[in-house]
Amino acid sequence: MTNEGSPEAPERPPDAADDRLRDVNEQLTLTSLHALQRAEEAAQRYQDQTRVLSKKQEDLRSLASELTLTEYRERNHLAMELHDYLAQMLVVGRLKIGQARHQTPSVDPSLVKLIDDLDDIFSKSLDYTRTLMAELRPPTLRESGLPVALKGLGEQMVKHGLRVDVHASHDYVPLPDDQAMLLYQSVRELLLNVVKHARTDHAKVLMSFSEDETLTLSVQDHGLGFDVGLLRAKPGGQHFGLLSVLERMEAMGGSFEADSGPGRGTTITLGLSLRPTVESVPLSVAVNRRLTTIDQACGVIRVLLVDDHAMVRQGLRTILDRYPDVTIVGEAGSGLEAVTMAAELMPDVILMDIKLPLMDGIEATKRIKAAQPGVAVIGLSVNNSAQAIRAMKEAGAATFISKDAVVEQLHDTIVALVPRPPGPAGSNSRPGSHDLPLT
Repeated sequence: MTNEGSPEAPERPPDAADDRLRDVNEQLTLTSLHALQRAEEAAQRYQDQTRVLSKKQEDLRSLASELTLTEYRERNHLAMELHDYLAQMLVVGRLKIGQARHQTPSVDPSLVKLIDDLDDIFSKSLDYTRTLMAELRPPTLRESGLPVALKGLGEQMVKHGLRVDVHASHDYVPLPDDQAMLLYQSVRELLLNVVKHARTDHAKVLMSFSEDETLTLSVQDHGLGFDVGLLRAKPGGQHFGLLSVLERMEAMGGSFEADSGPGRGTTITLGLSLRPTVESVPLSVAVNRRLTTIDQACGVIRVLLVDDHAMVRQGLRTILDRYPDVTIVGEAGSGLEAVTMAAELMPDVILMDIKLPLMDGIEATKRIKAAQPGVAVIGLSVNNSAQAIRAMKEAGAATFISKDAVVEQLHDTIVALVPRPPGPAGSNSRPGSHDLPLT
């Protein structure tokens, strides 16, 4: 007997354990998805907070840099205002008092004393103004440039017990005022850092200006040194001075490199790419140009006045107009004008202010003396510091007169510098057309 078909096996009823396993698996999957979502949200929040923190740090760095730049710009601005206006007005006041003294009869002692008292007041006010200017900004920095100012800074560090050797490859660098000020203050901060932390009595400052117009400043010492890796960490507030210098250089778009280590000294190198601020002036000078007929015949000294303040030039002209042996052949208001006019007018003497726009009196003197070695340059300035006087003489100036002393010294100095043939110029009246021989 055969089976027409075997009966199918009955389906297994769902097991309660499988249902629970499936429910647990789904729950774990949902929990994992929720955890992953929360992790992604936390990561996103962390990234957002990191970006916000980075932005705040960048803003704070920019603000700190701008505050630093603003401080020195304002110091520079105030020093310029004192020099360009208050100091010049005081100089003009002393010039006027000097003129009044020459015109006052000596028989009136009370009036003479009043003039002397006024002159003393102006003199003390001018000295105080000079002190304020020096505190706000070293006078040699603007009048003589960064290389000369750094040499003066090295001399000043002796009072802190630090001997500084300053070596500069160039005497003049075409550097904007605000950058010159920041670089000067940065070098000063680095030298003070040597005094405070390096435990050495000797340091070097090296300045070079390459053909690609990159200025490099290095401050070197062989003191204790430090771990450069801790510079930005600045534990306990250390290295704050170095960080402030770093911020200044970043604000100017420059570079800051520190090479140091415990026991092997420190070298901090600052780099800055410069843009030329003064175009070179071609000098096509006819060396064989002669004096004019009247000046040559009478032995009159030809003088060119160079000062950026018209009132000061007028005061100088008023002083010299009293003397028949001197004639003013021209006036220049900038260093560039002085170079051009000196070539055209061929003066015997140039009264050269140190602080001038476009090109300072030091650079102008160098160019003029290179083209016209025979001309005598007399440096003039409100600032009578040793550094300013030395810079002018190194540039080729024959001598230097402080502006507040021109009334007493100017004419005698001019006459002493220029040998003249005997002639009618020694008389008490200025020669005129009627003094010339008829032809």
